[in-house]
Amino acid sequence: ARRVLDAHRNRLASFNDDIQGTSGVACAAILAGLQGLGATLGQGPIVIFGAGTAGCGIAERLERLLIRQGLSPDEARSRLWLLDRRGLVYAGRPGVRDLALPWAADALRMEALAQAGAQPDAEGRVGLLALLEAVKPMVLIGTSTVAGAFDQAVIEALCRGCARPIVLPLSNPTALAEVTPDDLLRWSEGRALVATGSPFAPVQVAGTMRQIGQCNNCFVFPGLGFGALAVGAREVSEAMIDASLEALAAVI
Repeated sequence: ARRVLDAHRNRLASFNDDIQGTSGVACAAILAGLQGLGATLGQGPIVIFGAGTAGCGIAERLERLLIRQGLSPDEARSRLWLLDRRGLVYAGRPGVRDLALPWAADALRMEALAQAGAQPDAEGRVGLLALLEAVKPMVLIGTSTVAGAFDQAVIEALCRGCARPIVLPLSNPTALAEVTPDDLLRWSEGRALVATGSPFAPVQVAGTMRQIGQCNNCFVFPGLGFGALAVGAREVSEAMIDASLEALAAVI
């Protein structure tokens, strides 16, 4: 997907939905959630579990947004922690895909992580639970297709580090979701804000029904494509996608 996008984006009005549509709608959900909590992007770490096309697309979009807030590229990347199925992505770890290398934790960040109590095991892995306990993120995103990856221990550790975490289990179909909203809201005692990649029924929390928002690309890509055609755009720029997600965040 990345190769095709890079080959054509500057000569045809085109974009890749898995990279840019997913990143747009996910970032819109994050911005809306942070606004509702009175927080801002960059105020705390963000953990992305899933280092494929979608996860790396989200990391790239978040980095852009953080830089627009005044952070340097290094500062922006230091807010982002990326994991694949083998654990934390860090410089020098075997098996890291080229796609994920820009967000690999460097030696300095790994040293700080070790001081916080999380260091690679005998196989060179830093797992999700250990990472959450060390960095205490505000946002946890799942694009891993590992069903149940956000188990009770993970959610409870997340809530110990952040009073009102934002959790986006985006893997679909429903059977591959990292956590169900029912489990998430029960384990977090209703404190987590959640949007999912697949449709889920409302969940009862403390006597009230919580509607589960679907963080789906369909809220970005049809309008983005139609808008590009309507104005005769020669290409679909990253700034257009930024504008689309900010407009979406404003109405969530």
